[in-house]
Amino acid sequence: MHVFSNHRYIVLLALLGLAGCDSSDTGEGPIPPSNPFDVYELRVSGFGVYPANEAIMIDYLDEEGVVQRLLQEPLPWVQTVSFSDDEMVELYLQARVQAPGRVAGVEIAVIFDGKIIESRHEEGSNSTNIVTNDIEITIP
Repeated sequence: MHVFSNHRYIVLLALLGLAGCDSSDTGEGPIPPSNPFDVYELRVSGFGVYPANEAIMIDYLDEEGVVQRLLQEPLPWVQTVSFSDDEMVELYLQARVQAPGRVAGVEIAVIFDGKIIESRHEEGSNSTNIVTNDIEITIP
């Protein structure tokens, strides 16, 4: 009887060992779940020979569709907004800069998945030394 009980333990250990093995196991751990949100990056930065280093105003549309206004923001400036995969995306970004001298340069961009999907840059001067740039995108 004592020999039989040893065989039970050997069979049990073998079964436990097989149960823990998976031929698809790469040793890298569990696969993380996919992200159910699309994340967009809004970016404002100085541009050109005389890049702006501060935006006197930045307006952007948040996830709820509400315009957010920021004043006196240092550049570069970055903000992310997230939307459900099945949600229509409306993006709006406007930046206004004032040059310390006679010319100012500003670039605005919308980035998705590491790629620029829309970008605009403006460099100029006028009597008030203010340059404005904006982007408006709807993605169904």
